[in-house]
Amino acid sequence: KSTAAYNKCGLAQMENNNCDVQRRHLVNDVSLWYRAFEPDLYAPAVRQAIARTVKSIGTGPWGAGVWYGDSQQYFLTTWLATSLLSTSDMMLDYYVYSKFCENPGNQCYVLGGKTCRSCIANGTLHPYPVPQDRCGGCSVRDIIARYQGVTSAVLYEHLKTKIDNIDFQVFDLLGALELPPKRAPKALRIARQRPPKDLGLLNGERWSLHETSGGSPVRAPGGACLDVKADYAGSPVHMWQCFPALASQRWVLNRSTGQLVNGQGQCLDTAEPDVDGGELHMWPCNASNPHQRWDVEAAPGTAGDRTRLRIRNRHGGCLDTRQPGANGGEGMLRTCR
Repeated sequence: KSTAAYNKCGLAQMENNNCDVQRRHLVNDVSLWYRAFEPDLYAPAVRQAIARTVKSIGTGPWGAGVWYGDSQQYFLTTWLATSLLSTSDMMLDYYVYSKFCENPGNQCYVLGGKTCRSCIANGTLHPYPVPQDRCGGCSVRDIIARYQGVTSAVLYEHLKTKIDNIDFQVFDLLGALELPPKRAPKALRIARQRPPKDLGLLNGERWSLHETSGGSPVRAPGGACLDVKADYAGSPVHMWQCFPALASQRWVLNRSTGQLVNGQGQCLDTAEPDVDGGELHMWPCNASNPHQRWDVEAAPGTAGDRTRLRIRNRHGGCLDTRQPGANGGEGMLRTCR
């Protein structure tokens, strides 16, 4: 949604990355970008073709120019969302353009520092003046070097909670924050793990779910959340880094029917109810379907511990996963322990 449509600050402030509301699009923008380019979210018939064909994503500060968003945050949004993709070799091709945009001068801020000031002084990128004193000190190169090798969760948390002072550009605010030790020399990316050869860790009695009217995440002991791959009937469920605001990770337990309703409107269903390790998927909600009836209960010997819950299907079997802390860990039905 266009920042201008909010009408909460003047156009000049929007042009200069000086509106608080410009920084309130993060969760939705990350979700939209990820869902557009993640091959696993497409129907199986086209998934392989997309994975083989799309090798890089070309973009500019579209959200900054066309929608009067924050150009520095929008770059970080696309970098962050691209790092979450399952195709580890996917490249982000980010460029600055001089036309095709009602706010091109805003793009100079992505360059930061001296290069930003030179960009503004050149005068060819904008139809109206953009102040050089808003360039700040940190450039896009500085921020990439700073966060390269840090987990995506750190950048996401910083963008979500640490950039509320609109007197400073996003890059400068991030540049002043303390970072945890870096774990890898490669580009920002959540570590993805291969499934073990055996079924491995049994976590069917160690889920956490805090029931609220608006839904809440179902968390595994490894820290990942139960997530729906795509918004269509038959979509599998898997584990993914927790983004509590995403509809695909919010669940409501209907105590009267036993259904676990996802924020996208479908119910958790057992595709293979009689198979140990059987697939779970999403399906249109039907209260008479026995495969959609679940009990969320304390695991044996853990009464009162909301982090040791068993999510048991009334037809038989418990919600489980091989990889409770890894992106892409398969959700499945296992024999209850």
